Amino acid sequence: MSAASTRRPLAATAASRSVQIGWGDCPAGCINRHDWLYIVTADGTVTLDRETGLAVPPGVNSGGGAGGGGAGGSLPAGPGIAGQALAGPTCPVVKPGDPACNDRPVAGATILIRDGTGAVVAQMTTDVNGQFQLAVPAGQYVVEPQPVQGLMGTAPKVDVMVGGAFEVVRITYDTGIR
Repeated sequence: MSAASTRRPLAATAASRSVQIGWGDCPAGCINRHDWLYIVTADGTVTLDRETGLAVPPGVNSGGGAGGGGAGGSLPAGPGIAGQALAGPTCPVVKPGDPACNDRPVAGATILIRDGTGAVVAQMTTDVNGQFQLAVPAGQYVVEPQPVQGLMGTAPKVDVMVGGAFEVVRITYDTGIR
């Protein structure tokens, strides 16, 4: 798996960020790829501009591994926040080791990133795998999930101290299944 981030100016007030996921013999350059192009405005708003490539199969890019792991496989160099929003439980009786009962990704969830003063520095929407990532300067942040229709309440906020690399967080929504 690999992920890359590039930046090119679109205008004085916006930039684009590209995220790429690869799978299938990545030591040889990855046979398959999926790309997302995001527009980032000067106020920190992030919106998906376009998406290309094959659908990312289940289990690809879903956790761990060298290079940052968690919500992005290999993450770009530099400081930032990455994460994945999941909802669970998904079965009334969860049996350990039963993949049918794994928490499911929450696509389309709105995630706010607040700086140490409480100001919103970015608003993102999770992708089809429930994932998000944003390059931010080192410092203290709060990842603040917003309510999602069909899920109980709101996932708890997560305090994050960003150093020189991406910090990976997990956002957990309650499905209400008991």
